[in-house]
Amino acid sequence: MNELKFETRQVVEGLNRILANAQHTREALDVIGVYLVEMIRKTIRSEGGGSWTKSKAATERGGQTLRSKGKFYNSFAYEIRDGEVVAGSNAVQARILYEGGDIRPVNKKFLTVPIHKLALGKRAGDFKNTYAVFGKSDKSAGVIMLARGGKGEDLPIFALVKKVTIPGWDYLKVSDVDVKRIQNIGVRHLLNIE
Repeated sequence: MNELKFETRQVVEGLNRILANAQHTREALDVIGVYLVEMIRKTIRSEGGGSWTKSKAATERGGQTLRSKGKFYNSFAYEIRDGEVVAGSNAVQARILYEGGDIRPVNKKFLTVPIHKLALGKRAGDFKNTYAVFGKSDKSAGVIMLARGGKGEDLPIFALVKKVTIPGWDYLKVSDVDVKRIQNIGVRHLLNIE
């Protein structure tokens, strides 16, 4: 009789390796965490894959809405909690930039919004020789002027406002491609494939 003999020992050994890998998931979760943080940063760099409405300031300066450098961009990290990977930011601006909403002054009466290129990236206190101008009847908004000391007309450099409203930017978006890549990380770990 012709026979086909199948050695089950190798199958059992392979299944035992998979079970052992499944019990030690920390390495796979670390790889997934690093991937999630990079995925968030890529979304910020690409401005949501081009789907975000560019902020007025970014349009005027020819830059990005959420900048791909600095404290916010570098604040993203991941944690492993109860067998799950959680990625995000604890930066104070993270929630408002994600959800959108109103920004109001905390310690002052007004927010200062740069309206001149000299003021970009600066605070009103960084300038000397400034003064505020308000409307005669409406004191709810105004401008900070920079006195030029005889070098021409004084310049409005900041708008003074009680609040600004910003849209949210979905920087925590997970695409179908990302889900597949994360699943592949898990499968590669279970099968112990480098």
